[in-house]
Amino acid sequence: MNKLILAFMMLFSTAASSHVISILDTFLDMPVPEGYCIVDSNTDFYRFNQTALGNSVKILYMASDCKSVEALNSGKEKTLSHYIAFEQIGIKNRFIRFTFGDLFYVNMIRAFRLKDLSKYEERVNEKLEGMNITLTNLRSELVSSDDRSLTYRASATLNGFNQNVPVELNAVTFLFRQLPVAIHTYDCNPDEHSYKKSQTEISELKQRLP
Repeated sequence: MNKLILAFMMLFSTAASSHVISILDTFLDMPVPEGYCIVDSNTDFYRFNQTALGNSVKILYMASDCKSVEALNSGKEKTLSHYIAFEQIGIKNRFIRFTFGDLFYVNMIRAFRLKDLSKYEERVNEKLEGMNITLTNLRSELVSSDDRSLTYRASATLNGFNQNVPVELNAVTFLFRQLPVAIHTYDCNPDEHSYKKSQTEISELKQRLP
């Protein structure tokens, strides 16, 4: 019983209300959803996500509920059913400050949005080839936009980690201290409940940014 209590205490002691990130040689203490822990960047699942997102996206942290993260980080589980990530967005693979303002950034991202995802899907799967993972049936839509941000919803079929399952990403991109960034969530076997939960998580985390 004592071991069980100790394990329980250790699990919750790792929950982080914030996480220090380095972005353009600046260290920032960034908020993390309550009860969430940071995913180890050395896990195959983390590497899969970073590879799939490409060179113009740099994950600064990925987090999920502590029990799921502990299982992933220890190797007991291979994937997460849900996570939230904060990331830096590169402009033509360059991670720089964007000094032209929010509206210019929003219009530029909207103009660069890919209309034909088939070629993009091919490029992503070429990068994932060495991991024995593929993403198929890739779909993406612009959900909403204003003068300061754009919100996207994307879906695909994940073929890997001994499973073939539908997955969904919900994301918002915007300028944070003149830095192009995004917050996105990932859900396996998504439904309307997971979509609403993700929208709430993204909104709350964005509002808590320092």
